[in-house]
Amino acid sequence: MENTEEESNNSGVKSSDQVPDTKNHSNPNQEEDPSVDRSSQILVLVTPPKPFNMHTREVDDSDDFVGQNDGLHIRHDCLVALEEELDCLRSQYAEEVSLRRELQFELAQMREEIKELKQLIMVGR
Repeated sequence: MENTEEESNNSGVKSSDQVPDTKNHSNPNQEEDPSVDRSSQILVLVTPPKPFNMHTREVDDSDDFVGQNDGLHIRHDCLVALEEELDCLRSQYAEEVSLRRELQFELAQMREEIKELKQLIMVGR
């Protein structure tokens, strides 16, 4: 395995995340042999890998965010749909209130007309 390849070692760490180990692990008392080729030495991880989170993604300069990434960007579509549904329900409610007022007005008119008819019937007798 070479340092330039993006192959994984046994621990699942990419070689690009590693640097060569300058220590000789075979014998701690033995001095480093200058004739050993450095490209064949063991690679050691410099920084630990970041934990994987399914709810996050890498963000680079090509991403176009309108505002600050608040962590709720995946919920904005749901919020927009709920707001649209709420607006629709509000308009339906306003229409039903208007129709109810019209019906109440018509009922009041019909009651008045019924009273007038009763009075006309009583007078004609």
